[in-house]
Amino acid sequence: GPAGSELRLLDLSECGLSDASTADALARLLRSDAPLRCLCLAGNRLGMATAVALTGALPAAADLCELDVGRNPLGLEGTALVLAAVGAAQLHTLRLDCTLGALDSSPVTPPAAEAALLGARIGGPPGPAGPASAPASPAGSGSGATATATAT
Repeated sequence: GPAGSELRLLDLSECGLSDASTADALARLLRSDAPLRCLCLAGNRLGMATAVALTGALPAAADLCELDVGRNPLGLEGTALVLAAVGAAQLHTLRLDCTLGALDSSPVTPPAAEAALLGARIGGPPGPAGPASAPASPAGSGSGATATATAT
């Protein structure tokens, strides 16, 4: 592109992305020399394959400060993979709200009580959310849980 142009923010939220259309391209993007600082993938159909791609690519994404994978059906294992990869990355903010839901044909829509986007602040002072917590949604709701963590 033109001299001095750099992609710093990529917002692909609510774009209907799936693992098949995203995982490999996402891994290539994060491993490239692009100085991407904020990546928003919220509200798509991203699951385990994308979690695996993020796990391999996050350590190489030196400029990435903020990642939002909320409202995606990553599941428990996929969410755990993303959390494990965060330790090797330079992220300041990780959003994982409602990622524990099952992958099915219905849209991933959080209940009203979980609608506010909650972020995990990594490597900074405790934010207004307070200490780490993981309030589970009501049993049988199918929406998963909201996880919020604050590191000191």
